Amino acid sequence: MIILNLIILSKFKIKIVPIIIYFIIFQGPLGEEIGWRGYFLPKLVKKYNLLQASLLIGLIWSCWHFQKFILVGSTQYILTTAYGISMAIIGYTFYTIMLSIIITILFYGTEKSLFAVLLFHGMANFSHGLVTILTNYVAAISIIFLMMVVSLILNLNQDVLVLKTSK
Repeated sequence: MIILNLIILSKFKIKIVPIIIYFIIFQGPLGEEIGWRGYFLPKLVKKYNLLQASLLIGLIWSCWHFQKFILVGSTQYILTTAYGISMAIIGYTFYTIMLSIIITILFYGTEKSLFAVLLFHGMANFSHGLVTILTNYVAAISIIFLMMVVSLILNLNQDVLVLKTSK
């Protein structure tokens, strides 16, 4: 699937940068990251450590998208038709929480760069079509597991989330 999408992109000579910019501006990352990491995260880390704040943001962020599970044509709706509503919501919630942890690590690892997290979030959204997590059980479980492992490794290597509070 990845190779097929890359062949299609190269065949039509579509430049990747405008596509990523489109995903950042119109597919959620711009408004979401300004809100989640730019505003909400700094408020949360005054009371919670970074891991707790990331988990809370991930959970709220997931709930923020719950209405899309019944919106025909949305990524969440595709998940619902592939896995059923319960499994789609559970899987999406795990995915969003893991993504929140990784983005928080990136945010603090880049001295709170919103640009870095916008780019990463845009690429995460863009990759839904490149990696067949939407309709393939093995791919979906693999992505969630991989994100959990990456989050754990990043956290253990940098002591970034559990021990740190705001700077």
